[in-house]
Amino acid sequence: MIKKFILHIGPGKCGSSSIQNFFKSTKNPSKEKIGYVLLKPKDVNRFNKKNLDKDSIVVINDILQTNGKNCDILILSRENLYQCPFAIANIFKESSKKFNENILIGYSRRQSDFFVSAYSQWFFRSDESISESNTILFNLGLHTDYFTSMEKQLIAGIGADFKIARHFFGDNLMDWNEGYQKIKVLLDEKIKLRMGTLPTYGSDVNLIQDFCDKAGINLKQKAIDQSKVKINAKFNPSLVEALNVSKEIGLSVINPHEENDTLLKISNQLKSHLEIDTILLENILEYIDFYFLESNLEFCKKYNLDASYFNAKPSLDKSKIIELFKEKESNRKSSAWLINYYKNLSAVMLELNLNSIK
Repeated sequence: MIKKFILHIGPGKCGSSSIQNFFKSTKNPSKEKIGYVLLKPKDVNRFNKKNLDKDSIVVINDILQTNGKNCDILILSRENLYQCPFAIANIFKESSKKFNENILIGYSRRQSDFFVSAYSQWFFRSDESISESNTILFNLGLHTDYFTSMEKQLIAGIGADFKIARHFFGDNLMDWNEGYQKIKVLLDEKIKLRMGTLPTYGSDVNLIQDFCDKAGINLKQKAIDQSKVKINAKFNPSLVEALNVSKEIGLSVINPHEENDTLLKISNQLKSHLEIDTILLENILEYIDFYFLESNLEFCKKYNLDASYFNAKPSLDKSKIIELFKEKESNRKSSAWLINYYKNLSAVMLELNLNSIK
């Protein structure tokens, strides 16, 4: 019997790419022999049923048996497992028959950071998200022409109590306490649950080391050095805004998950950044983090996490912050702030085009 089984369940935008890239690209990183499998999305969806058919059970066992040969530790990973609790339960049901120790590892992050990151990675180029956000702002009595694309997405989240973008996430993804509880109730008590938060900037322990600590993996020194390399695909905010506007007016541009390498190359060429309304953004981010504070504190208590990670200032209530949005709209109607914003965006895009043909 193989010693240990690790199921890494994500979620997306919580360091999954860095963890997956490390174990995929690093040969013999630890003193233990590790087997690593990045599950296919179609298999995760196939396993996500309350009662699995015999063929799906065979597929799970084949994955475990084939990839677990000659290993001390087998790791299976997929970021959308977090949203597929039945798939998690079904995988552990089979792994428990084969492994001495079974561990679930999942991460979380401040909801404001998560929302901004998800927008900047996926939502800005999603027709569904753009339509959804515009509809919510209209229902709030706000005119979409007076807000930037990121502002609209964040305001829509507030207006809908963050139950948005279901074509990406299904149920509300950002309430970690609720999300992990849905998973926990389906699992045998013998399954070890080890939740984490993304390490903060300047932390002594990086994400890979934190994952390995939770998994009981002893990294070799060379692998420790390699674990400090971050894999973060960050797109230039000006490019994000331009693509969102292109989508909104019906141009045929890049869809979610498409051409990420191309977007990164373009982002690396862009040197200019648009100025943002920092006061409005600060109010929005404070509202988001305070909205989830009580649930986050319960989550930390349940899984022995440092509650200070989710510290949040008291914020305006929902009615007051919507009033703030309406005041901002009124002020922008009588000023040239948004006009100048998009004039600058046009200039940035022109600079990019000129530099690309030199």
